[in-house]
Amino acid sequence: MEKSPKKFCIPKDTDDSFEDSVSVAPRYFKPGQIICESSREENTLSSETNTSSVPDAPKIENKQPNVTEKVPPRNNVTERRPPTTLFQSEFENLKESKFYDKSIETCSSGVSGTSRSVSALIVNPRQRGNPLLKHIRNVPWEFSEIEPDYLMGKSACALFLSLRYHNLFPNYIHDRLKALGKSYSLRVLLVQVDVAEPNPPLKDLSVISILADCTLMVAWSAEEAGMYLETYKMFENKSADLIKEKQDSDHYSQLIDCLTTIRSINKTDATVLLSNFKTLKGIVQASVEDLTQCPGMGPLKAKRLYDALRKPLKNTAK
Repeated sequence: MEKSPKKFCIPKDTDDSFEDSVSVAPRYFKPGQIICESSREENTLSSETNTSSVPDAPKIENKQPNVTEKVPPRNNVTERRPPTTLFQSEFENLKESKFYDKSIETCSSGVSGTSRSVSALIVNPRQRGNPLLKHIRNVPWEFSEIEPDYLMGKSACALFLSLRYHNLFPNYIHDRLKALGKSYSLRVLLVQVDVAEPNPPLKDLSVISILADCTLMVAWSAEEAGMYLETYKMFENKSADLIKEKQDSDHYSQLIDCLTTIRSINKTDATVLLSNFKTLKGIVQASVEDLTQCPGMGPLKAKRLYDALRKPLKNTAK
């Protein structure tokens, strides 16, 4: 017969007391918790020994009397603010020196408030968004609070007006001219034509410009209006010699200019007369028949020249 395997069985005389201790759930802790608890226990033990050996020291209360210090009035006292930068800390006492000139400070502070670029075209902020500003490329421009719309120099300004806006608000330009007054010697009324029938409003604006002593400039596009403002600014300090007629200094040219003042006598006729008669005396002494023999001189023109040379130069007072 085969032997049956041995069965596992617990002996009856074993002690079950260990089960009670194991049944308690383990307490979890964080790393370093055991070290902290041990150090706390040592501190408590040392404190107990120290307190048992050393008596408590009496507490001394520092009672200070209530003394109210008299603070002088600070009306006339100016506090110095601490220097904010290294440069300020180094030179903060410069103004107290006897070599410091306070007039420089006052002049610079007065100019900085209204500082404008001399070479820039000054634009009123109400003109912000005007298409003509995109076409001003040859001169710099900047915004500033001024009475006119554009300031081209010390004595030159301009008011911009659109004919479409003028038809909607006809009193607008009257109010602007009244507010502008006679502040500038050159006042330009820059008008942009943007309507189909510009003749009636331009006629009214011409009368307004004459009465207000303004120069009427008509532009047919925003680009042309910007070009006018650029030209005024670029020629701000230029003299009028560029647009004046050049006067010749020689006598021959002066004589031709004198003859052309007579009606129907041009420069060609004056040159032909001088080439035939050589001098002004010969032209004056010539008869009508002699004058008609010159090329280009007909009977009517010769008669006018003959009569003009024999009239008195100045009318006598009656």
